[in-house]
Amino acid sequence: MILTSPDNAFKEEYHRAFELLVYFLTNASSIKRNGTERKNINMIAYEKTKSFLKDIARDTGTINKPVFDKCLNTITSTLNLQTECIELVEEYESFMKKKT
Repeated sequence: MILTSPDNAFKEEYHRAFELLVYFLTNASSIKRNGTERKNINMIAYEKTKSFLKDIARDTGTINKPVFDKCLNTITSTLNLQTECIELVEEYESFMKKKT
């Protein structure tokens, strides 16, 4: 990585640029480590639970149907967020690959 600056840059500007560079590199490292870890979480148990809750929710005779419906909505939301996480991490990985 090559950094250039104008000849008339002040010492404070160099310090600020360095702070921002460190901030960027720290966040990039964190995204790569944590994002990849979360992207690779095994969601099979969530999928099976969702399938079970769908079966329960279809049973109109269930007294606690609103509770099961809420559980189904929550697990569906969790799975949707996981899909979004995977897409974001893959987009980030693609972006970083282009930059190197």
